[in-house]
Amino acid sequence: MLKYTEETDEPEVKTKVYQNVIQCALIYTVLYTIALRQYLDEFGDELSVGFREFSDLLADYAPVTVQVELHNQMGTKKLNGVFRSEAERTSQKDEHVSDLEQFFSVFLLAENRGNGYIDWIENLVDDLDTRYMEDIVFLKLLIYFYVRSKSEEMDNRLLNLMAEVLVKAKDLSPSKKGRIMEDYRRKKLRRDAGSQEDKAQMPLDM
Repeated sequence: MLKYTEETDEPEVKTKVYQNVIQCALIYTVLYTIALRQYLDEFGDELSVGFREFSDLLADYAPVTVQVELHNQMGTKKLNGVFRSEAERTSQKDEHVSDLEQFFSVFLLAENRGNGYIDWIENLVDDLDTRYMEDIVFLKLLIYFYVRSKSEEMDNRLLNLMAEVLVKAKDLSPSKKGRIMEDYRRKKLRRDAGSQEDKAQMPLDM
């Protein structure tokens, strides 16, 4: 329904519909997580190890799955203005705004590569105060670092944010940030080198 409002000249209509969609997404995320946890508690022992581990990941990171699906359904750049205004509104930390609501708004803007999206992610990282949200945001940053970033500048910004989240989550000294950044930088270099080596070894007819 939100996509059908993208041509309207009344921004408040888009905003109202967007907020309704997000409220439904929040409820769905909670119910999905509860239902999956109950299923795993009852039938987990009957599942294969691989499927059980995969299902545990789905339960742990349900907000990421829901956020990606929200992007698939309404990720038009014509709604970037709504995503940006909602990222700003939810960053005000009103008592009626949840951390997940802020997460959805910020990363919907980020998925669209909206102007200044990395600044909004930095703002979100500054606001993090629970281990659960730190884990969720770190996973998104890790995906962006390995998959999206194609420049040294973006690598450095994402590495700094990843290190910031880990320092918060593990209550580490800020002096550890440099080492964390360097560790992940080396991991990406090894991953990229391995990928290039695999391509070089592919048969010519593949």
